[in-house]
Amino acid sequence: MKTIQSILTAVILCLSITSKAQTDTTFNSGNLQLNGTISIPSGNGPFPLVIMAHGSGPNDRNETFTPTGTNGACLYPNMVNETSVMFQDIADSLAIAGIATFRYDKRTYTHGSSLNPTTILVHDFADDLSAAVDFMKLHPSIDIEQIYLLGHSQGSNFIPVVAIERNDINGLISMGGNTTPIDTILARQNRDIAYMCNQDTAAGDQYYNDILTAMGMVRNGSWPNNQALLGAYEPFWKSWIDLTDSVIYNYNSANLPLLVLQGDADFNVPPTEVTPFNGLDQNLTTVEEFDGLNHFFNDGDNPQTNSDVITTIINWILDTQTGIKNLDEKSSINWTIYNNTVIIDSEKTQNLTLEIFDLMGRQIAQKNMQNSNQIRINSTIQTGVYIATVKSNGAIIESRKIYLNQ
Repeated sequence: MKTIQSILTAVILCLSITSKAQTDTTFNSGNLQLNGTISIPSGNGPFPLVIMAHGSGPNDRNETFTPTGTNGACLYPNMVNETSVMFQDIADSLAIAGIATFRYDKRTYTHGSSLNPTTILVHDFADDLSAAVDFMKLHPSIDIEQIYLLGHSQGSNFIPVVAIERNDINGLISMGGNTTPIDTILARQNRDIAYMCNQDTAAGDQYYNDILTAMGMVRNGSWPNNQALLGAYEPFWKSWIDLTDSVIYNYNSANLPLLVLQGDADFNVPPTEVTPFNGLDQNLTTVEEFDGLNHFFNDGDNPQTNSDVITTIINWILDTQTGIKNLDEKSSINWTIYNNTVIIDSEKTQNLTLEIFDLMGRQIAQKNMQNSNQIRINSTIQTGVYIATVKSNGAIIESRKIYLNQ
């Protein structure tokens, strides 16, 4: 159900944590078999689906990252030997909120030793993502009219291309995605590591110039095809450069609801990279920046993905899916939420009815206001997101999303 027309006035909800279903599986992309994990919310579907596309490097399905070595200690001093699993964190929270996810191991993680490094392209990763969409559309619990692609870093560069090539994607989420061409980004990164970690400006400037010179040869076709550059070969770099040269054009061409997330302490992709996104259609584009978060959307002290980031993703998907307002938007009703309890009251409006629905539009609670300006509903339901609607004399006056957990 894409739009739920209902409204809310006073509620007490006591919820019990519910388990989610996680299933390890395999799917085919061309002649490769890839491994992944499907997370399905508890309850009856179909559910909206988010499929996650990794950043650069041979990432696993959770996008596991553990800073090591001197550069890791320099850039992430409080996270050395700590491990972040951003995709797993997102999947776990979205499942509680009634949103399914699919995350999978990158082809370079599973098949890196057997792939020909001289022919691999960034477009191969886009093909894998498209194959994941085809695979998940066959799952009986998935709402095929609510499929979203989430791309982190490099993944942000190619998710709009997949959306353009298909007609079944409903929204895009960019996390730490660059809009400056990748050759410039890499030159800056290597320069700044030398500046910050080695206090060597001369070496940093040399790295910067050497990388831009080499990438310029890739651009004009003069870089030798059999010579590696920063661990990859000319076809790979050319495909990635072409993608990042046109990344904003591709997002504009996709013409889909877009959520852009950026940490302002991101070394890999600095916060200025979001500026071009602000030039896209503002009716479709939401840009959110987060204070103190790095490229993996944690604060550098705790490896867990920041909860505000995940809440933003949940709210954006539900807004796109239902059009229902967030709880913090201006309201004609007074709301209080604490300890899994929602209290709603109104001094001006009488004869109110409170109705609570799940995301499939099934009514799970209803109560009328009687001899009071407050309504309370006691109900034992699953942890997650619900739609609360308030009616006055049978007419809807307000509707809200509410998210409750233990």
